[in-house]
Amino acid sequence: MEDDGFGLVFGLLGGLFAALGAGGIIGVLVSLSRRRRTLATGRRAEATVVDTYVTRRENAGFSETDTATRTERRALLEFSAADGRRVRFEETSGKRVRGDVVPVRYPADHPERAVCVDSGPGGRVGTVFLIAFLIVFTALGLYFASLGFGGHDGFGGSDAPDGLDGLDGF
Repeated sequence: MEDDGFGLVFGLLGGLFAALGAGGIIGVLVSLSRRRRTLATGRRAEATVVDTYVTRRENAGFSETDTATRTERRALLEFSAADGRRVRFEETSGKRVRGDVVPVRYPADHPERAVCVDSGPGGRVGTVFLIAFLIVFTALGLYFASLGFGGHDGFGGSDAPDGLDGLDGF
């Protein structure tokens, strides 16, 4: 690569992508760990579903007719913490209705981080795919950062296209 600043910009952008990917991985792992710890050691309570609603999100595609709509059913739950405080939290749920009583666990110091006991593994397959995507994203960012800061083409060869290394006069 030429030494005109392009390598520096390429390296910085690659480093930024790598940092964002690594931060995403750390965030997902911290969230999973917090959930697991809450289910294992959190205080028990009985929460009541006080409201349910559906959110709708449209993701625009490449044309005006190419849109994807994602709907998600959410439940607003309320319970009394051990100190008598009323706490509300939301949960993604396709099966809860108003008035349901749901067992929850919560950290004593942060009752707003409550977790429903019967909510299942929490999208284990989706989490695996998210982590895999973030690993690839981070690796590509590191690769592009090494290209930018390293000042080489990344493949150990010349900058000439394949098959043109030995041609003279063209």
